[in-house]
Amino acid sequence: MNATETGEVIRILRKASGLSISELAKKSAVSVPLLSLIEKGDRTPSMELLKKIAITLQIPLSSLILLLSDADDVSSDDPHVNQIVETVQGLAKMERKLRALMPR
Repeated sequence: MNATETGEVIRILRKASGLSISELAKKSAVSVPLLSLIEKGDRTPSMELLKKIAITLQIPLSSLILLLSDADDVSSDDPHVNQIVETVQGLAKMERKLRALMPR
């Protein structure tokens, strides 16, 4: 997964958790500008930051890493991982539809 896709997954998970970018940044002990760059795909988060984000979003780090590796190819016996993958894929599809409807 590239930096843009990584940022999109983090943004989708953040929004699904009901957190603003500033709330996630504060709870993850990272600056808002850095988190914004990550969500835009301009920066790639370190493993340490991914760990902080996963803790804040209350998802296992391994689940987040699986999502970031390639959500389309994730196969797991863990129902928690499968639920997260389905949620992210559904939200991403919904967001793309909404963006298509919005004027630019």
